[in-house]
Amino acid sequence: EIAPRSWNKEDKKIWKRWNIPLDYLNTHFVIPVDQYYIDRTVDSKPKYYYKEKDPCYAYILGQTKTGIYLIKLYFPLRNRSLELKFVTNANVLEGLLNLELDNYDYILITKSSKDRLSIGSHLNQILFYGGARSKLNIGIINLPSENYKLKTNEYEWLKNKLKEDGIILSLLDFDNTGRNGA
Repeated sequence: EIAPRSWNKEDKKIWKRWNIPLDYLNTHFVIPVDQYYIDRTVDSKPKYYYKEKDPCYAYILGQTKTGIYLIKLYFPLRNRSLELKFVTNANVLEGLLNLELDNYDYILITKSSKDRLSIGSHLNQILFYGGARSKLNIGIINLPSENYKLKTNEYEWLKNKLKEDGIILSLLDFDNTGRNGA
């Protein structure tokens, strides 16, 4: 469970590194976190409090049938070798909440939420993508981790979101993990 906070200047600086404006994050289910809890019925104390030098952002990934939000927490300023950069209660494809159409020309599969948001924000600013003048419908999702294997039913679901001649593209790293995932 998260307690959100308002965006601030420091958040804007962090996301500007990847050319992602805060208004784009607002429409793509990214929330700045003031506190988060894990199972409040057992432990009512927050596991995290906002600190400027250790901000946390929640990627809202969906909801279970019982109403539990699927969330991935991201700590962009943490050193991966010393602390957790991610905390999650889900292992699902990410970005599906914004995959609203059934006539995509392309669906891009990236390796991270940050890549998905950065690519989407960039494409959103250029003429051929988005809006009434759009020439192409491009959906972007990401895997929950680089070694995630896309399941057959997930592939079929994505394929059904495409136009008849639509294409699914993977944009993974060119290392062994990325090549195997692709």
